Amino acid sequence: MQNYTIFGGCLRSELVFPELHPGDGRAPSWHLRVERGAYAAGPEELLGTGTEPHCRVTLHRCENGFHLHHSCTGDFELSADGSRITWYPREGAQEEMARADVMGRVLSTALHAGGKIALHGSGVVMGDEAVAFLAPKGYGKSTLALALVNAGARLVTDDTFAVDPADPVRVLPGIHRMRLCADAAARLIADERATELGIDGKHVVDERGDERRVLEAVPLAAIYLLAPASPESVGDQAVQRTRLPAPLAAMSILRHAKIGALLGGSEAPRVIERAAALVRTVPVYELAVVRDLECIDAVVGQLMDWHGAGCVGGVR
Repeated sequence: MQNYTIFGGCLRSELVFPELHPGDGRAPSWHLRVERGAYAAGPEELLGTGTEPHCRVTLHRCENGFHLHHSCTGDFELSADGSRITWYPREGAQEEMARADVMGRVLSTALHAGGKIALHGSGVVMGDEAVAFLAPKGYGKSTLALALVNAGARLVTDDTFAVDPADPVRVLPGIHRMRLCADAAARLIADERATELGIDGKHVVDERGDERRVLEAVPLAAIYLLAPASPESVGDQAVQRTRLPAPLAAMSILRHAKIGALLGGSEAPRVIERAAALVRTVPVYELAVVRDLECIDAVVGQLMDWHGAGCVGGVR
């Protein structure tokens, strides 16, 4: 069993996670063990179903907690409070895919069980507060986050953005590895920084430097929903923002919930309640961004001006 730092807590795990930072001495928030053998399902409520190109995912509510089934990696059983996780690997399951499951859907379920909400997004800290960028895959969340980090911001997380919706709303630092397409990696990653290629073919950059990452929970200042825009639609600016009214903002948060499609049934009211609580205190904006790497400096500068950070570095 090894300890790892993730989502503002400690994961104690039999499964090795080279992607995560070693634990910092705090008591474990989650325990993950591996059980060889078939998962024995009892009476369950199907909460939701998700699909991938070659796999199927289902989440169930059971008597003692949750059961997440992934047709490619196996079964994950979680206690009612999310603190205890057991993985029953299917034959031939790839550990890299299982680790991605744990850091994504499984811990998102554990966070939900603990009263939090996990969103599909990236985030950075500018000044003393965090901002989130939410969008589907391929919209440039990681690219924008890394450009801001290069300019002096600090990385909170990439891909899974965990929020404690209690007042004051805080962001829980997550995974400090970023995945970028080749063109963004060529522009934003310095030549001397080594990268690796993930299973999806993207370049993976690890932000382990203390000056470039956040390890403690921080207040959340704003949420941005990325909306690709043409140069004509934003005039002489590379980026524009429009604040959404609370009902539309809450609906948008629900659309970007990390496992929103899986949290139906009896769990849906809890997700809705947390989204509503979140937008009562945190502004949500639509961010119209020109999808052109030649404009990234202007986008970064405007965001830092909005959040009083100023550009203290420079985007390569």
